[in-house]
Amino acid sequence: MQTHSESVSTVALLQSSPSANGGGPHGFSQILSRIAWPMLLFLLVLTGLLLLSYFLLLPGWTRVQIAGTVLGPSEAVAYAEELQHDLADREAVRLNLALPMHDETYERLRGDRSALPQLRNLRDALLQAARQGSPEDAPQAVRIDAMSFDAGERLLTVEGDVSGVGPRSMTVLAYFTDRLGELPFASQVVPPAFERREDDGVVHSPFVIDIVLKEDLPAIAQ
Repeated sequence: MQTHSESVSTVALLQSSPSANGGGPHGFSQILSRIAWPMLLFLLVLTGLLLLSYFLLLPGWTRVQIAGTVLGPSEAVAYAEELQHDLADREAVRLNLALPMHDETYERLRGDRSALPQLRNLRDALLQAARQGSPEDAPQAVRIDAMSFDAGERLLTVEGDVSGVGPRSMTVLAYFTDRLGELPFASQVVPPAFERREDDGVVHSPFVIDIVLKEDLPAIAQ
């Protein structure tokens, strides 16, 4: 009888225990339900504090002053990138100034210059034409005083005077003009205004002659 009563007591105890009737999982869910709202409230408060610190506290702590201007982190990064680009541009300009042969403008100017006749060669050809245009009795009758060259228009302007031949100055000037038209680089010669002047008893004929140069000048080019 005692053994039977002890067995009954053991069964009753097992039935009343939480693990026997599924009380374990039920108790854990109750714990979660009790701490869920506090945890959610804690997370919300923590998130709010982090956002406030990010928008209110961190900008004040992370701002820097550059050249009298206060910049934030993103503004400082953008300013640094702008400085890098500006430094690269200035470095390129410095290299072009120090080594102009690498610049496209310099190369283009060199090409234009090589395509133009040398002024020294033009001057020598004009002086030779002046000697050939002067009569034998006055080898220095034709005098060239100035010469200018317009590279864009390919126009050579010659200024000078014919003197020492008396009333023949206009005839000598006409002959000299014809000699200029025979030059290898002359495409067109605009004749001067033929006139005879007399100053202090000296008869002379001043002139201004325009010479249009040819596009291809193999005989005069460098």
